[in-house]
Amino acid sequence: MTEITSGQGMLMIALMCGVLLMIVLRGKRTEIMIGFVLRALCGLVCIYVVNYVMLHFQYQGTIGVNPYTLLASGLLGLPGLIALYAIKIISLL
Repeated sequence: MTEITSGQGMLMIALMCGVLLMIVLRGKRTEIMIGFVLRALCGLVCIYVVNYVMLHFQYQGTIGVNPYTLLASGLLGLPGLIALYAIKIISLL
């Protein structure tokens, strides 16, 4: 059997939480929750891609995937991701 890495575990937890929230909050709120989950998943993919590119160029300013980064990308979308990377870059100066 294959072992689950921490990144895969976080993704599975995020997906399960998203599905659970959509089940609980039916009706009008479902559209809001679907938008949040889609933005969070797109943010997750963007973080992985940007981190991969940054590591390829040996830059140490990568951002970890955790509930706070998923919350920022889910609520704010692309501006939230830009803010996360800006904060990381400023903290390295």
